[in-house]
Amino acid sequence: VRFGLFDDGLFITAARPEYQALIGNKVLELDDTTVDAALETTKLVSFFENDSRARLMAPDRLALPDVNRVLGITESSDVMFATTADSDGQLSVTELATLNEPGLAFVDGAAEKKPLWLSRTDEYRWYTVLDDTDAIYVQVNQFEENPAKPYGDFVAESMAAARAAGVSRFVIDLRHNSGGIGAWVTPFVIGLGRSEFNKYGQLFILVGRTTFSAAQTFMHKFEELTYAMFVGEPSGAKPSHFSDPRRIVLDNSGLTLRISTIYWHSWLANDFRDAIEPHISAPISAADYFNGTDPALQAALSYRAPRTLALQIDEQFRQGKNQNAILLFQRFMNDTTVQDHSQAIPDLLDTADRLVDDGFVRPGYFIYLLARMSYPEIAAISPGLARIEALMN
Repeated sequence: VRFGLFDDGLFITAARPEYQALIGNKVLELDDTTVDAALETTKLVSFFENDSRARLMAPDRLALPDVNRVLGITESSDVMFATTADSDGQLSVTELATLNEPGLAFVDGAAEKKPLWLSRTDEYRWYTVLDDTDAIYVQVNQFEENPAKPYGDFVAESMAAARAAGVSRFVIDLRHNSGGIGAWVTPFVIGLGRSEFNKYGQLFILVGRTTFSAAQTFMHKFEELTYAMFVGEPSGAKPSHFSDPRRIVLDNSGLTLRISTIYWHSWLANDFRDAIEPHISAPISAADYFNGTDPALQAALSYRAPRTLALQIDEQFRQGKNQNAILLFQRFMNDTTVQDHSQAIPDLLDTADRLVDDGFVRPGYFIYLLARMSYPEIAAISPGLARIEALMN
């Protein structure tokens, strides 16, 4: 069988014909090991630097019989007993024999009609204007070493297509992108950063567990220089991360190592985040996978941005996305198309007061601190800060 780890648990997504009745079942135990314990144990033989990446690798590790035995997840490399629950909650225990013949066909449980994001994963990059929506969809699956067409041309072409179609939303999908050549990020940032699409609630980047390496660099460049909103799941790497591996084969054992050669630093001086969190959380459930729906794209297409900076920041703070809220303020303050940034401060202070009154004391405090850093001369800031500090004490 093949496993898939979704927001609501571990499921069987494909199987040999003799086990196809298990497709769609939720896995509860492997032998006597609970799924939660098994997933945690796979971290011992996975390479990752955050939980998102670990969740990407876990289903693959659980499909390796010898690994399961050595880790103590199962008792044997030849057979495994899987306790599963079907859609009605009916439990069953199935004896799964190890597959010793490579290349045997599996029955795939994915939706017969693939959703857009799974339809052309074998292509490096492509785009399409979405009919009956106000959006263009651009999928970049890898930043290849020798592109057939310069990335600057591709970005210009996709932007021209968006303008010709009269759409206002620009959606970039990086959910299959595990990296490549980081230099190809630049045309996207320059092109879209200077365009009319660079507005909060119009420029979206779909991200997830596979968004890694150069794709992670893509994210933090857009985070620094644009109003892009991230939609989906946390990224598969830290903003500051090791990358550009060199392949080394050990002489005696023949084992292959991939040794990172470059440390890519985040644009923030002290960035201790484990991942870049999405502005809009849209994890994929098992039902989404089996039914062929795409919650991340749906979220990007249906999102309506609050009309003011203060309300946009308020939205992120109330969802617990404090870092996103603070960075949005900083991005606004660095925006040279705004003639007088101080005009936004009264509205921001009112928002801070409402947050504090609603129990979000620390977010309100952050807003006042940011306002004081930018405009210490504004009279309303000091008494507001004093009020919040008294509450905190």
